[in-house]
Formats: sequence, C-alpha cells, structure tokens
Amino acid sequence: MKRLRRIILNALTVLSLLLCVATAMLWVWSYSAERWILRADRGYAQLICLLDGRMLVETSPWPNEGRFLQIVLHSAGRNVNRPWLYHQGNAKFFSALGFTLERGTVFNSNYVPHGYAIVVVPLWFIMLCEAVLPGLWMTRWRRAHRRMGLGRCPVCSYDLRATPNRCPECGTIPAEARA
Repeated sequence: MKRLRRIILNALTVLSLLLCVATAMLWVWSYSAERWILRADRGYAQLICLLDGRMLVETSPWPNEGRFLQIVLHSAGRNVNRPWLYHQGNAKFFSALGFTLERGTVFNSNYVPHGYAIVVVPLWFIMLCEAVLPGLWMTRWRRAHRRMGLGRCPVCSYDLRATPNRCPECGTIPAEARA
C-alpha cells in the first residue's frame, strides 16, 4: 500500500511539473498576442482568453441559440470583440494582485437583461500552485540524499558510522549495505 501511494504521488508530481512548464510557456506566449477559445451553447458563451500574463474566463449571453466553437491562436487585435453586449453600470467588481472578479448584468441587442461573470487569474499564480508538489518532492528527495551522504539512516537520520550494515534505531538496511 505504501509503495502504491508513492507511485501515485510520483505520478502526480510529474504531471504537476509538466503542467507547471506548460503554464510557464503559456505565460510567455500570452505577451506576444491574444489567444482565446470561445464556446457557445444554449444562449450562453464561455470565453477563455490568454492576454498579458493573465487568463480570463468569461460567461456571458450569446445572441444565437445554436452551438458554436471558435479557437483563435493568433489574434491581430488586443481585445475580444463582443458587439452584442452592452454593459450596464451596476457590475460588482473586485480586483487585487492581478486577480479580478466581476459579475453584473448585460443587455443583448433586444435590450433583454442577462447576467455575466468574468474571472481573471494571473498565470504566475497558476504556475505557483502547480509548482508546490514538485517543490515538496524535491525538498524530500534532497533531504534523504543528504542524510545518506552524511552516513545517516535515510528513514530516521540515526548516525550509522558505528553500524553501517543496519540501523540500530529502526532496523533499515541502507542502500550501500545491500550492494
């Protein structure tokens, strides 16, 4: 059971590290041009946009009832054009450290009110969250290898200079003694 838990933790650490590297690449990529994915279904649209080191996620009304998916990997303009929306001034708005949360009411072209929500998260925060697990793994790995290099037990850190074949404290056989 302990081995299975270690395998799962190592797999999650590798996945987290890969996501961290991918987010770093997206972070750099977001400064060159605007990239976005727009998906519409049942009268609402979901927009995911990368711009200037931030990821914007928006849910807003869509003028058509049909389904729609558009992926733009290189936009010449810097703003997503949504001409069917006319924002009303009663939006609830929060912004700090690059994070933004906005909720409010918009009117479509027929002046029918609909709710919308916008969440903006800086990519550095996403990358920092993804780097926690690899950082903990690296700290644990470094600590264990430093103990082995100092002639200590990798499990309990007991000094093994007097008994190099087996730890008298916990009974662990060091890797050097197995070989």
